[in-house]
Amino acid sequence: MTASTLNDLTYTIRRTERRRTASLQIVNGLVTVVVPTTLSDEQVSKIVSSRLKEIQKTVAQQRQVMRKTESEFVSGHGFMYLGRTYRLKIYRTGSGQTGLRNGRIEIWSSHGLNQTDSEIKQSLTNWYQSRAEEKFQERLKIYANKVGVSVSSLSLRDMKTKWGSCTTKGKITLNWRLILAPTRIIDYVIVHELCHVVCHDHSRKFWSKVMRVLPDYEQRRDWLNQYGHLLTL
Repeated sequence: MTASTLNDLTYTIRRTERRRTASLQIVNGLVTVVVPTTLSDEQVSKIVSSRLKEIQKTVAQQRQVMRKTESEFVSGHGFMYLGRTYRLKIYRTGSGQTGLRNGRIEIWSSHGLNQTDSEIKQSLTNWYQSRAEEKFQERLKIYANKVGVSVSSLSLRDMKTKWGSCTTKGKITLNWRLILAPTRIIDYVIVHELCHVVCHDHSRKFWSKVMRVLPDYEQRRDWLNQYGHLLTL
């Protein structure tokens, strides 16, 4: 992939043998132009230029939504978990534990009334990451068998522009924030990365492998492109 700039708009060009026409993807205010391998940078620039105002408008809207969705770490605020929204309940006495109970995400503060928003956010983040590791390991085991590859390790990161990555040796890295998404979206990212263990590009062969395991992968991918910017605290 390569990065280019046009009128202060930075975008990434991703070339793939699978595409016959160009398409635009705008996720979290980041622009990716997916094009056939035969298209030159100059041709891509002309495509972007022809839709520049539309692209800039969408980028601005997404960034505005992202600002509006900044969370308030107070009782009653909603947080996503596996595709559902749960209300937060903070108890000002307790041992610092966080868990899902009675249809709510409960935090038992060990700092009483002195606990800050950043401390509550960290408690919530730690809980999400713990749940993510457990859930992702479970789904990886299922789909590694279906794809027919071995996973040597799983690590979690908070990646700003990617949902996952992998190496040829089967080392998988997943964005822990996927735990906020429905399980079918987690499965899509996992299958995507597992298929990259044997197909290192986005060729027709790669997408055929993804489709063999998830025939509706395009719907799942579209959901992630449309709502991925909401998967944040």
